[in-house]
Amino acid sequence: MSEALPLVDEIEIRSVFAYLEGRGVSTQDLLAQTQLPSLLSEEKGHFVSIRSALRFFALAARTTQNPTLGWSSTSSAPITRIGSWGPSVARSSTLRDSIRIFGDAYSRSANFIDVGLSIERGQAWFWRRRKLRSKDPTGEEQGEQFTMGMMVRIIQRAAGESWTPSAIRLDSASPDWLLRTPELQGASVSLNHDALAISIPLELLDRKLPRIAGPISEVGAPHRDATAPSDFIGSIETVLSSVLPHQSVPLEFGAEIVGTSTRTLRRMLEKEGTSWRQIVDGVRFQRSVELLLNSDRPIADVASELGYSDAAHFTRAFRRWTQESPSEYRRRRVEGGTNA
Repeated sequence: MSEALPLVDEIEIRSVFAYLEGRGVSTQDLLAQTQLPSLLSEEKGHFVSIRSALRFFALAARTTQNPTLGWSSTSSAPITRIGSWGPSVARSSTLRDSIRIFGDAYSRSANFIDVGLSIERGQAWFWRRRKLRSKDPTGEEQGEQFTMGMMVRIIQRAAGESWTPSAIRLDSASPDWLLRTPELQGASVSLNHDALAISIPLELLDRKLPRIAGPISEVGAPHRDATAPSDFIGSIETVLSSVLPHQSVPLEFGAEIVGTSTRTLRRMLEKEGTSWRQIVDGVRFQRSVELLLNSDRPIADVASELGYSDAAHFTRAFRRWTQESPSEYRRRRVEGGTNA
C-alpha cells in the first residue's frame, strides 16, 4: 500500500499570504503556478499537498527576492495570527503548555510531522520530526525557515521578543539559509539530525507567561474539526476536494501533486484497486450530494459549482453514479427525511 501524501491545512501557511499581501504582492499567479487553488484566499478550510505549498514558498521567495521569506513571514507575525494554534498558544499559561498545544494542533493539521519536547543533559529541546518527506526538494529550505520561525515565536513569549536560540539542530545537510539570517547567526548549528530542534533553557519551560492585552483575534482559530488523512487514496481525495471545480484535474495534475510520472501513478492506483477517473468522480459525487441536500440551489448552479459546463453534463454524470437525475435524488432524499 502506498503511503499518504504529505498534506497541510492551508490555515497553517496563511502567515505567508499575509506577509506577501502586506508587501503588495498578488498571490493569485503564484498559486496557479504551483498547483494550489485560488480559493486559498477565502476564509475556508482546505488541505493542500506540502509539495505544492513548498513550491509556492520557493516561487514567492524568488518573486520577492527575499531568500529568507519563510523565516520572515512567521518570525515577525503576531502569535495570534499564525496557524490554527496561534490564539490557543496566546492563552496558554506556560511555555510547556504552549509547546503541547502547538504540537497537538499542528500534528492534526499536517499528517507528515510530529512535534515534541525532550530533555537531554539538563537542556530542553523543542523539536519537529518529519514522518513523511516531499519527494521534491524544491522549497525545503523555505519550509525549514517557516517552521523555525513558528517555533522561535512560541519560545519568545516566555523569553522575550529579542530571544534567539543558542543551539539549533537541522534535519537537513545545509545551513545556508541560517547564514543569511542575522537573528540566528549566533547559534551553534549541527546537521543531519532526525528532527529539527531548538535548545531552550530549562527555567523557561514553566515560567508564567504574560497575558496578551485586549481581545485575542480569532482569525487564526481552527475553522473546522479535521485531521489530515493518513492513507494514500484519502490524501489524494482531500487535495482534489480543495481544487475542484476551480481548476482542471487531469491525470497529469495527480502525477504533479504526487511527484511521479503519469505511468507510475496509474500503476500505484491500480494496486489500490482504483483509477484516477474513479477518484475524481467520487470526489465530485460527494460534493454534489452535499450541495443537493444541504441547499436549495438550482441544479444549474450546482453543476456550475462542480465545474460542469451546463446542467445537462452534470445530470448525465450524476445518472452514471446513481441511476437517478440530481432532482430525483434530491427529492427522494429530502422526502425520505435523510441527507445522507
